[in-house]
Amino acid sequence: MDCSALVLNKLLLDKDVDIWSKLKVNFLDTAYTALYSAISRYYDKYSEIPSFDELALSIREGNTSQLLISIKAIDEPDIEGHVALDALIDQY
Repeated sequence: MDCSALVLNKLLLDKDVDIWSKLKVNFLDTAYTALYSAISRYYDKYSEIPSFDELALSIREGNTSQLLISIKAIDEPDIEGHVALDALIDQY
């Protein structure tokens, strides 16, 4: 399981500010750096976590857009965002 992708999925699904406040770009796999930056820019501008659709409208890069689509497709309903974040931090 890709913890980076799962955490980003839960962050965008739940729009959880607590997860966002604890998530650091260094915790994520480098493939997700551009996506993290897009979320950060959106958060700085609107003071809220974007939904998948809101973020998709703000992304111009093809690779980042494709990455967002793949993260949206993750279906792990039994794992809570905070648990996924803890696992990601432990991996770091």
